Amino acid sequence: MEIQIDVNRKDYINFNKYYYKKGLKRRLIIVLIVVIGLPIFMNIGKPFELHELLINMIITTIVFSSVFLGIGYISIRRTGRLPSDKGSILGKKTITVTDEGLISESENSKTIQKWSGIRSIEQNDDMIFIFVDKIAAYIIPKRFFNDQIHIDSFLKKLDEKINAT
Repeated sequence: MEIQIDVNRKDYINFNKYYYKKGLKRRLIIVLIVVIGLPIFMNIGKPFELHELLINMIITTIVFSSVFLGIGYISIRRTGRLPSDKGSILGKKTITVTDEGLISESENSKTIQKWSGIRSIEQNDDMIFIFVDKIAAYIIPKRFFNDQIHIDSFLKKLDEKINAT
């Protein structure tokens, strides 16, 4: 099975948004610990006043959440500028499913990803992500498939090959 794709910067940014959202639960736990822990730590040695503690928690929540979300947004936008136009991430590619593995071929590169090296296959409304490492994935926009049946067939073929190893 073979598919022609063209990954652009918007696709790459969407991949980074997906990855960021994927780890959001862990990040929110950190925010919660800071929001609760910092005001308590700041009030050590002072007489306990619930009103002051709640105000400090609200202020900490606003400041820390704004900084946290702002840094996340900026880093997602900046990563979209990282890949080179002539590199192996962006541009036109042919993705081929073979018995040996997943072959990605472009004007500048050809890679073979063995089936045993694929960690997971995930998707959102617009893309399929074939993760080969914690943060590295083949980005396959769904707009290059004919229809949902074509997408399902592709995913089924990938699943068969991965489970056969």
